[in-house]
Amino acid sequence: MTAPTGQMSSMAMDDGSDDEDEESVHSAMSNASEFEDDEEVEYLAMEMVNHLPPEQASRLLKNMRAKEKAVQDLLHRNRSLLDSCQHLDSENQALTDRLKESEQAATQAAEATKAVPAAAPVPANVDTSYFAKMERGKEEKILILQKERDHLVMQVRRLDAGGQQLEEALVQARKEIKKLQQQQARGGIGGGG
Repeated sequence: MTAPTGQMSSMAMDDGSDDEDEESVHSAMSNASEFEDDEEVEYLAMEMVNHLPPEQASRLLKNMRAKEKAVQDLLHRNRSLLDSCQHLDSENQALTDRLKESEQAATQAAEATKAVPAAAPVPANVDTSYFAKMERGKEEKILILQKERDHLVMQVRRLDAGGQQLEEALVQARKEIKKLQQQQARGGIGGGG
């Protein structure tokens, strides 16, 4: 029940990379028993090819090669997807670690700010008048800046209104110029006839 070596060698010659393809297909299998089953299927296929007329054998081999190529393409795509998934997983893990570190840092900072006021009470004999003056100065600056802002807003509104009036006047002037040009054109046509 052995296949003639001529048939097997012609099959190997048809697809120059059968050994590489077989290795990659077999490496995708999960255990050795599947590998043995695959070899048995190949042997049975070769045995069947020997009993078929040449035209049907050729079609069968062509069909088998096409299916093998499809399997190889799927295997390649699956590996590519696996690489992408692993890359995304590592990125996800790195981001998760950074998020945890940020949360821990935020928690530690919050705990530190809670602990500082309790640990360092302000002595009663410290002169805080300088800080009070700075605070008043800041409030005064804020009020002055708000007044300036309100003044500038009013100026912008006045300028906008003036610009609107100028635009309206420009539109009116254009209309008048157009009327005059039309009258001159009519007068020129009527005067020449």
